Amino acid sequence: MTGHIWASKRGHQLIFYGVPQSSPVLTIENYPKWYGLELVMPDGTVEEVGFEELQALADERGTYPYVDHVPDPTLVSALAERRGWMLDTVSYEVMVGRWESEVVNPKKYNF
Repeated sequence: MTGHIWASKRGHQLIFYGVPQSSPVLTIENYPKWYGLELVMPDGTVEEVGFEELQALADERGTYPYVDHVPDPTLVSALAERRGWMLDTVSYEVMVGRWESEVVNPKKYNF
């Protein structure tokens, strides 16, 4: 199988493009508002992971798991590591970009 375009249950294309891996691949929708994280499972199914999955990690660190539909990327990578999931690198870069532009420095990136 060559690359495959995946979609969430909401019908939005996912950032991850490729074939299923031996472990679930954590990704996000290619969409302006994220309501959860997405897993492409080894069998090719797609499952949603709610942001509440980040809550325990946020509580441990004394922070918020997400701000206005944007998950904290440091928590997302920690969640992937803790659960044994692969984190799609392009999805991670998009999360970091949104976190930086919408949460950390919103006045710096006026778009």
